[in-house]
Parts: sequence; C-alpha cells; structure tokens
Amino acid sequence: MVWVPQPAERADGFPALSGRFRTRSCAALADLYQELMAQADGAIPLRRTLDPARVKRFLSNAVLFHIVEGDAIFRIVGQNVVNRFGYNPTGQSYTAFVEPERREAALAAFNACVAQPCAMYVDILQRFRSGGAAECEVLGVPFRDAPGDGPASHLFFFDQVLSDDRATADPEDGLVSAHIRARCFIDLGFGTPEGFTDLVQVDEEPPTSAQS
Repeated sequence: MVWVPQPAERADGFPALSGRFRTRSCAALADLYQELMAQADGAIPLRRTLDPARVKRFLSNAVLFHIVEGDAIFRIVGQNVVNRFGYNPTGQSYTAFVEPERREAALAAFNACVAQPCAMYVDILQRFRSGGAAECEVLGVPFRDAPGDGPASHLFFFDQVLSDDRATADPEDGLVSAHIRARCFIDLGFGTPEGFTDLVQVDEEPPTSAQS
C-alpha cells in the first residue's frame, strides 16, 4: 500500500448531500442541525442548544470533540463507538488512531471545520487488531460555547458502521487505525477550505516493464 494525495470534495449545504447519507443517524443529525441553525438565524448553534433527547436513539454512535490548541480531544464517546475502539478514549487525542503519515491532514480537517466553520462528511475505513475492517459513515457539525463570530469550539459527530467484515464485533479486538476513503466539507454559509488534500492508501501499482 502507498499513500497518495486526494482532494476533498465540497457540498453547497446539506441539501446537496441529501441522497448520499446511507445511515439513519447521519441523516437525522443533518436534519437536526439545519433546524438548530435556523433557530440561530443562520449562525453556528451554541452547544447548549443540542438536546440529546432529539436524537436519543442514535446516541450510541455519538462522538463529541473539543478542538483545543489545534488538537481534537474526545469528550463524549457513545457506547457503539467505545465497543468498536475496544475502550473509552475520552480525554485522548484523535491522532492516537491515525497513522503518522495522515495526522497532519486529519488535524487540519478538524481545525478547518471550527475555523471557517463548516460541517464534514467522511467515508472512513477502520482497521482492527485482528486484521478485520469496518467501513463507517461519519458526519460532524460545529458548535460554539458562546455567541459571537469567532471559531467554533466543538465538533459533534455521528459515526455509524456501514459494513464490518469481522464475524463478530468483539470489544477486545481494538481499533488500530482509521483511513479516509472520501471527505466532503459542507458549506454552512461561511465557505469551505480551499485546496484541502487528504492522504489515502491505495494498492501499489506494479512497476511498468521496460519495453524492448
């Protein structure tokens, strides 16, 4: 496997992604967030306006990150995500689950979402100690702790499994790494990062035979 650059996509608001969601949790979060932005007159919602009861059935797929000093720190982790990781990573950096080659791009994506601010849709492949892998659909949206026009402070995600090639999702079979398959920044009315590029893994192409 080799690392190659892959430009991120962009979408002009959630309606542009309406047919792309494959999990009910991500679709529900998109709907709820649009309501919260409407109630905030188009501003980034305050974290206290996020009522867990509105998405109670999906909270086991929830992750809340605090973006502080350029790092993304787990603050709340739902039980489905804890089981998949093999333990509760609350208080740790997201980079603990990212291969060194991709850490800079991963943190840049989190920071872009709070600085601009914008939402982020990700198709991600998570690999486990056993050698198995799970494909997940992930949607993250920004929240502020206080009113104003400055950067957001938190990103709230739903992270739901699409497919898992392991016969049983054993909590003892902990997460080793996370690999981006596709990333799309969603414009919330404040723009999206320009020229953002991920690093993704692909099968290495065999060397071309020299022609005689």
